[in-house]
Amino acid sequence: MRMFMSASFLALLSSLASGAVIGEWDFNLYDGDAHRIKASTGQGVVILGEEWTEKALSNPKGSAMNAGNDRDAGQCLGLTGQGANGQFLEIKLPTSGAGPLEMDLAMRRSGTGYTTVNVFASHNGGDTFRKITSWSPVEKWAKYEARLDSGSGSDLVLRLVVDGATSSRGGIRLDNLVIQTAAGSAPQSE
Repeated sequence: MRMFMSASFLALLSSLASGAVIGEWDFNLYDGDAHRIKASTGQGVVILGEEWTEKALSNPKGSAMNAGNDRDAGQCLGLTGQGANGQFLEIKLPTSGAGPLEMDLAMRRSGTGYTTVNVFASHNGGDTFRKITSWSPVEKWAKYEARLDSGSGSDLVLRLVVDGATSSRGGIRLDNLVIQTAAGSAPQSE
């Protein structure tokens, strides 16, 4: 019995260290045209505004970076076009009682692609947003992270605003987006 309790305790510690996934998008089944992308694992939806035209969306080869369980690179979400400077995508997900959260993803830009990604959060359904962080994507796949507060509401809306493309072919690729409870934190009860 003592051995079983120890194994259970170690499993609990392991799950707290890695965080519980709220929503994960690997974009491997993305069709390169949809403006609403449901989570591959967990809950939530990525919403691309109508400003992202069919010409600006693609599903090129992705990255294995930040992909769990030794998955292959698969596909990713590609956003392109100088005219899309200042455009955004939103991530909506239920977070009631989740406590502190972490968001991480693999991202890269083209040589003339978006040089800045500003990350904002809303706890009131998208009426108002507060800036969380700003990323400066590079031309090789790299991992980007942000700490988030799930807030007291039942839903969190994240907005990623891209800027700085200097060519109509300039773009950015996003892959393996994961939002999870912060390492070492357990979901909070209400």
